[in-house]
Amino acid sequence: SEKARKTTELELHDSEQRLTEAQSLANRAIAERKKYEADAMQLQGEINDVRQEIKIIDERARKLTGELIRRDEDIRHEQEKTAESEASKRALDQQLRDASAKIDEAEAYARAEAKRIAAKYEGRLGQLETELELERARYQELLKDLRRNEKRVKELLNQVDEEQTKVLSLTDSVSKVNEKMRIYKSQIESAESSAAQVLTRARRLERELEDAEERAEMVTTTLIRSRSVHRSEYN
Repeated sequence: SEKARKTTELELHDSEQRLTEAQSLANRAIAERKKYEADAMQLQGEINDVRQEIKIIDERARKLTGELIRRDEDIRHEQEKTAESEASKRALDQQLRDASAKIDEAEAYARAEAKRIAAKYEGRLGQLETELELERARYQELLKDLRRNEKRVKELLNQVDEEQTKVLSLTDSVSKVNEKMRIYKSQIESAESSAAQVLTRARRLERELEDAEERAEMVTTTLIRSRSVHRSEYN
């Protein structure tokens, strides 16, 4: 019926809107997932950069340590050469202590900074991984909704096809009935025309019969008069 067809069309339109919304949410989830993956890759790159910086700092520390060792050897050589110069020895010792303190400070700072940066980015990476898992779960739910909506849309499309088939069948039946009515109307018009012709002929025959009766009466009257005249003459 028309009401059922309109209801089906409304449900189909509503399902198409929900399907479009679900597809939009799925696309947004995919975009966010790609963004999180890109952030994770960028974060991993930053962690790698920090690790590279730590390696560079360690390399510098080793170089400073080597330099310190060389300077220590130089100091020993100087001590051997200038044993009499106690003041020079103390100055060199102080330089050695200062250099060692700076190296220790630099190493401690480098280790602390490396740990801080690594902890910061590892924590952020864990957070991104958690968010990514949540987005994956949301994406799976959206896919389920999308499949359900696709199934419902297919059902509604099938219903619409059935309704269209019924409408086409009814349209064909109506066309056939209209054709029969046209034929019947033509036959009726033809019959009416024939009846009119018969009626015309009947009226013409009726007038001819009336004329014949009038002529017969006139002839009869004439004969009667003629007989009366002949009888009178004979007598």
